[in-house]
Amino acid sequence: MDIRNYMLQKTNIPSYDDAFNAAINSFSKKTPDSMCEKAGAVYNEKTSTIALTSLAKCLEVKYPAGEVVFKNTLEIPLLEWRLIAINYLARATGTKPANEPVSFRQLEGGSLYYPAFEKRAIRPLVSLFDSSSMYDLKRVFEFYKGFFIERSFGDFTVVFDFFPMLPIEIKYYKGDGEVPSNVSMHFDSTANQYLHTEDAAVAGELLILLLIQENKFLKSL
Repeated sequence: MDIRNYMLQKTNIPSYDDAFNAAINSFSKKTPDSMCEKAGAVYNEKTSTIALTSLAKCLEVKYPAGEVVFKNTLEIPLLEWRLIAINYLARATGTKPANEPVSFRQLEGGSLYYPAFEKRAIRPLVSLFDSSSMYDLKRVFEFYKGFFIERSFGDFTVVFDFFPMLPIEIKYYKGDGEVPSNVSMHFDSTANQYLHTEDAAVAGELLILLLIQENKFLKSL
């Protein structure tokens, strides 16, 4: 498993302390076997750890402490990644994805969060897609095991399994000089059974950050 430096937490972020403590409190009250069954994760009773795949990387979550590292390492993922991993495990219902993509606005309270989500996720993604060749984008997508699917509209649609039960779909419409490029991000209609909408926003924003940073990394080689 390739771990990039940009995927690691460098410093503590005090503003997240309350959210993180609340997440761990909820997580620690659940039984690990039940969480794993519902979330598509694997519990190791001998080590009291949960193995959770995220974007083709394996996170290892200590139960009940909620400490998260990349599996078989001591490397600590970005705080946002750790936070939503714990919330995902604690909230998971076990409902299979319905393969019914919905816009971020269609999630519970999504319209309230959308302006910030558009600024932090959609606009940077448009910039990345417009400034990159398809060859470069495919290399970036491959690192996080994004796969292309056929949709009626758009120049391409790529799907990432952020967590086993949480696919995120990105559709790109390339501009033609008169009409600007556009990107849409869709979640499965079951997304709120795994994450609150605010956490879904964080997942989308984190995915975009990782794609942008991987593109920079590949270009630096």
